[in-house]
Amino acid sequence: MMISFIIPTYNRAKTINKAINSVVEQTNNEWELILVDDGSSDNTKEIISPYLRDHRVNYLYQANQGVAVARNYGAGRAKGDYLIFLDSDDTIEPNLIELLKKNNYSEYDVIFWSIKREVNGETKISSPKNMGFLYKNRVIQFLAGSVCYKKSLFKTVGGYDPKMTFGENYELGIRVCQVNNLRTLTIKKVLGTYYVDTLNRTSNSITNKLPSLIHQYKKHKVLFNSSKHEKSKIYYFFGYLLEKSHKNKLAKRFYFASWKVAPWKPKPFIKFILLSLNK
Repeated sequence: MMISFIIPTYNRAKTINKAINSVVEQTNNEWELILVDDGSSDNTKEIISPYLRDHRVNYLYQANQGVAVARNYGAGRAKGDYLIFLDSDDTIEPNLIELLKKNNYSEYDVIFWSIKREVNGETKISSPKNMGFLYKNRVIQFLAGSVCYKKSLFKTVGGYDPKMTFGENYELGIRVCQVNNLRTLTIKKVLGTYYVDTLNRTSNSITNKLPSLIHQYKKHKVLFNSSKHEKSKIYYFFGYLLEKSHKNKLAKRFYFASWKVAPWKPKPFIKFILLSLNK
């Protein structure tokens, strides 16, 4: 059994070294690394070149098409039986593969572990948790660098959705969790670091979030409509994003719809009243 690490990158020449090094420095050598350059215009290729002396490190280039397409491209070229997707500014602990082997990871479809989340310089531990109805109440997390997929499962569910430019990991997770007899393993250790700079993260913008979430809702409409809690929650989120976009008339409609689906939740109704008063 071998693990394929896939790192998509776009103009991350200043940070990709640490991501690559965290793979190269694994205490177990049964891995390959696929670097997918998503059309970088900086000196990313120059930074990567010295690593290519290692036959386990591969470099692929594509015209800029986004992280989902880049990850799928890497997965399609992967030789490993299992896939770990890592962002180009994140890291994993050197004993990750060693611990996966000790826990007999090859007996499972998806393996999860805890990671440190550094958000705007503040560190928190993020661990798998019960994600609720959409995920069949499984104890999980799908952040890049915190999950390992069996490649055959990844292919079966269709990989990443290229239309998702925000929340693509968790949209994939929804599909993964619908698989019958899914075999999951959680390793209760911190085995990576996930860095987030919300101020400079384009995927975090409101204009990027809203189309992705609308697409996700339409794609999984049957699931959302099967749970009043989930339907109310996503309607509220639509209202929130529309309000932040100064589209208050539409925001009011979604806040009211959120409350109407779940009238025991006062927050959306309060938001509806406040927007109605501030014409």
